[in-house]
Amino acid sequence: MAFLRDDAMCIHVSKPGKKSQENGFTLIEVLVAITLLALGASGVAAMQLRSLRMTQQSGFQTTATQLAVTLADLMRTDPELARLSGSPYLFSYQAGAMTNNTPSSLACMQHLCDGAAMATAEVQRWQQQLQQALPRARAVVCRDSNPATANRLQWSCDHAANAAIVIKIGWSAREPVSTSAASVATEPSPHIAIAVAI
Repeated sequence: MAFLRDDAMCIHVSKPGKKSQENGFTLIEVLVAITLLALGASGVAAMQLRSLRMTQQSGFQTTATQLAVTLADLMRTDPELARLSGSPYLFSYQAGAMTNNTPSSLACMQHLCDGAAMATAEVQRWQQQLQQALPRARAVVCRDSNPATANRLQWSCDHAANAAIVIKIGWSAREPVSTSAASVATEPSPHIAIAVAI
C-alpha cells in the first residue's frame, strides 16, 4: 500500500504471518470437555445409586434379623409345642399368598384358646409384620441340618428329627418379572438363616 506526499514517497507494508496473541477454545475442545463432564457426572450418579441400594439392603437385613429373633423368642415361650412335628411355629410363608383364617391373639385373650391356637395367632401376627417390613417377603421355619450348600443358603429343608429349627427369611427389592421369565429364572436364596436353640 503506497501513500504519496508532496515531497517524498512513503510506503507502508503490512507484515503477513504475524499471529494474534488471543487464544480461544475450539468447538471440538468444548465438546470434549462436555463429554468428560457428562461421563464424570454419570459415574458419580451410579455410585450414589449403588450406595443407596446397599444402605436399603442393610436396613432390610437388620429388620429381618430382628424379626427372626422375635420369632425365636415366641418359640421359647412354649418349647414343647415348638419341638412337635406339627407345630404352628414350623411353616412356610410367602407374602401375598392366601392364608387360612386363624384366631387372632386378641380373640384368644377375650376367649379361651389352647396353646396351639395362641401360637398360630402369634405366628400369623408375625407374618403380617414380616409382610409390612420387607418387600415380597418369604419365610421358612423348619428343621434343617444343612441350611447352606456351597456357601449359599437354600429354602429346602431336610426335616431331620434331630436337626435344629432354622428360621430362613428372604425378600426381593426388585419388581417381579413376567411369569414366563420368572419360571425360567432361578429362585433367589434366603438372605438370612438363624438356628433357634430351644
